[in-house]
Amino acid sequence: MQTLDRHDIPDGLPFIVDDDGSLTGCERLNTYLLTAWRQRAYDLDSLRSFHAHHLARLLRFVRERRGGELVDLTDTTTEDLTAYRDARQQEVQDTTLATEFGCLIRPGMSGGSLI
Repeated sequence: MQTLDRHDIPDGLPFIVDDDGSLTGCERLNTYLLTAWRQRAYDLDSLRSFHAHHLARLLRFVRERRGGELVDLTDTTTEDLTAYRDARQQEVQDTTLATEFGCLIRPGMSGGSLI
């Protein structure tokens, strides 16, 4: 707890853990979540309820698509995103998909930018 306090990590900040229990493959994603909170882009409830969940789902999808390769979201390609969109369109309504993709786009970026 002292280490978390020393680094100004708030109680309740979500973080993503790899299947093997490590944080190595999720370091950039977790850095993004912390930075988004520090810059007041999103509150903790939004990060927990939406962003962490949807970003982790996308990360799992990309890794499965690449045969289990331990990739980071920054390695995601346009083809990965298109395949993800196509797969999710089969599972959810358009409004749900729009909400989900809203969590994947960095705020304030013209035209949008993936995390």
